[in-house]
Amino acid sequence: MTKLTKMTLSFATITSLAMAGGDISPVEPNLNIPQFEEPTINESAVYVGAALASVRLDDDLLDDSFSDIGFMLQLGYSFNDYIALEARYTQSNGDMDDGDSIGTDVKNIAIYLKPMLPLSEFFTLYALAGYGKTTQDTSIGDYSESGFQWGAGAKVELTQNIGLFADYTNFYNDGGFDTLPFSHDIMMDSVNVGMTYTF
Repeated sequence: MTKLTKMTLSFATITSLAMAGGDISPVEPNLNIPQFEEPTINESAVYVGAALASVRLDDDLLDDSFSDIGFMLQLGYSFNDYIALEARYTQSNGDMDDGDSIGTDVKNIAIYLKPMLPLSEFFTLYALAGYGKTTQDTSIGDYSESGFQWGAGAKVELTQNIGLFADYTNFYNDGGFDTLPFSHDIMMDSVNVGMTYTF
C-alpha cells in the first residue's frame, strides 16, 4: 500500500467520524446542588384565650399575704412566629381574705408585647413586657396604680387552632401604691393556666 493510499484512507476515516459525530448532542452535566429553603413563618393571626388565675397580694408592712383563685381573659394578634401583641384582663374571684385582715380584690388590665421563641413545631417559650393598671378594691377604699408589667410562660400546640399555656405575670412590686405610704411594699402577681384558640 502506497503512502498516498494510506493518507487517503486516514482522511476518509477522520471525515466519517466527524460527520457521524455531528448528530450527537452534547451531554449536559447533571449536578445535584442542594436547595436550601428559607424558614417558614406563620401568617399573622388573631387569637383569644381564657385561664384560671391564682392571684396574690403581699404587703410587707402588714407582713400579710392574700391569695385567691380568679380568671384571666386575653385577646392577641401574632404578627409571625416570633412576636405578638396581647391584651389581658385578670380578676380575683371574691374576697382575698386570710381571716386576719380586711378583704380585698385585685383587678388588672394590661397590654403586652410578646416576644416568642419556638423550640419546635408544637412548643414555644415567650415573655411579656408592657403597661397595665392594677386596682385593689377593699372594704375601706379602692386603690389603683399604673406602670410597667412583665411575665414569662410556655405554650404547647394541641391542634392547629388550640393551644395550652401556663405563665406568670407581675402586676406591681414597689412601695407607694396609690395613696398608700412608701413603707407599704406591695407586690401583686398571678400564675395562669389556660387555653387559646387561634382563628
